[in-house]
Amino acid sequence: MFIQNVVDFTLIAFAIFVSIKGIQSLKKKEEVSEEKTVATSTEKLLEEVRDLLKK
Repeated sequence: MFIQNVVDFTLIAFAIFVSIKGIQSLKKKEEVSEEKTVATSTEKLLEEVRDLLKK
């Protein structure tokens, strides 16, 4: 009886752990993709200067 409870608890804890790790990894991927798309005002100005110099 006691061993069965320990095994059940371990399996449930492992399943919760794996699901939380998966959710965290998805959130990190979203943050990385958002950081790449956001351009600061300085970057925008530098791009404009670069474009003007190309002309």
